[in-house]
Amino acid sequence: ATALALPGTGRESVRRFPTVAAAGSSLSALDVIVVTGGEWSSSDVAQASQFIERGGGLVVFASESPSLSTLLSSAGLMLQDVQNAPADKPWSIRTIDETHPLFTGVFKTTRDRKVVESPRIKRLRPAEGGSVIAETDAGTFLSEGVIGNGRVVYVGVGLDGSWGPFGGTGLFAATMVRAAAYLTMPRDQGVDVGTAGRAPGTRSGPADRRPP
Repeated sequence: ATALALPGTGRESVRRFPTVAAAGSSLSALDVIVVTGGEWSSSDVAQASQFIERGGGLVVFASESPSLSTLLSSAGLMLQDVQNAPADKPWSIRTIDETHPLFTGVFKTTRDRKVVESPRIKRLRPAEGGSVIAETDAGTFLSEGVIGNGRVVYVGVGLDGSWGPFGGTGLFAATMVRAAAYLTMPRDQGVDVGTAGRAPGTRSGPADRRPP
């Protein structure tokens, strides 16, 4: 919620719901839903799929919910099992598609390399298929899928500490702000924007459609 409400994002409020299904008729007023974890019921999956198919955007973080694979498969993303990194050697993000609209212009450039901040990833639930945006030593970290007129950005880690500290990094804030802007753009357009605790099961989404 803090990242999505940063100055310059064009969003003045973030609404919170305990589940996707609990949002009910409010979904029609949202552009993007961010699902931060928790279990997925069949009703959550059905309503989220309909929301995306009508042109909405979804950012979803990894969880151990079996039903999450049902939603992602409809977006062309095949969810894999949870993997645990060695205790003494957590994984890192190794490649990022910096030409993807989600990250274009985000990273500082030095003379000889890109500077990319990576969290120390303890657990990962990668997804295969779709468009790969970022990869780790053990599989996909960020990927994009499509349902109807809308898009899904999947993050292969959860936001509690057992997965790693992604939620406390600058990369997390940049990803959230850019994803919210990117997912509100028509699918044939890019996006040009500046970069500027979760309760289990919390869902949130910007309530107005404004240019970033």
